[in-house]
Amino acid sequence: EGVIALTNATEYEQVRAAVSFHPTYQRLFDESGDGAGDGEFGLDSVFFRQEAKLNLRAFADQYSYANFYAYVRLKEQEVRNIVWIAECIAQDNKERINNYVTPSFD
Repeated sequence: EGVIALTNATEYEQVRAAVSFHPTYQRLFDESGDGAGDGEFGLDSVFFRQEAKLNLRAFADQYSYANFYAYVRLKEQEVRNIVWIAECIAQDNKERINNYVTPSFD
């Protein structure tokens, strides 16, 4: 039922309603605000933080190829963070420089 609602969703609120049955996604949407930027972070930043958190958990298991995948994905996130910081400096928007995604163990 949720997948069908998600495939038919054309607006932000429809997507939010379609995933509201899953607590993890509901929490992510709540953290991002209403999609218009009123939350602390945008929806993409919230999803990047969640992905980084999951990638960090991959290092808890040994003898798995997930470690290599997580390492590459975290390096990609590091590159995105460096580009974000460089863009903030280039645009003289230094007050937003700390809004990059920081993976953390929670």
